[in-house]
Amino acid sequence: MDKIGLLILNQIPKNLKQCFIIEKNWHEIVGLKLSKISKPIKLSQKTLTISTTHPTISREISLYSDTIIDRIKKKLDIDIKNLKFKTLSFETNKQDKIKKINNLFNIEINYPNCFIEIKDENIRKKIMNIYKIIKTKENKSNKGDE
Repeated sequence: MDKIGLLILNQIPKNLKQCFIIEKNWHEIVGLKLSKISKPIKLSQKTLTISTTHPTISREISLYSDTIIDRIKKKLDIDIKNLKFKTLSFETNKQDKIKKINNLFNIEINYPNCFIEIKDENIRKKIMNIYKIIKTKENKSNKGDE
């Protein structure tokens, strides 16, 4: 990994790194069928938030909460206490994803084209979010200088 990659990696908070690890192993934790209709999206204060495509799927997965938490602890050595669920649609168009992320913060960010080339959707979103935070802070700093 190059120096820039290591620098970015070192700036990622521990819970975000752990969420990446869980996401990469999600199919082994819940099985292929459930991994296609659910995904971990956030880890905060030992609570893993899982996105599903329908409330019924959230309910089904919640029945296996203890098993899922146990598998995460045993396979990945990550301490999870609770699971939380959100019903979200999984977008398919890359440009729509970028627009949706921009709209969340009501700001216009011109992302480098290289971000679109990142194949892993969650890593791409998280790196874009880090980029957006940096650019937002730069914009606030520049406005304060005026």
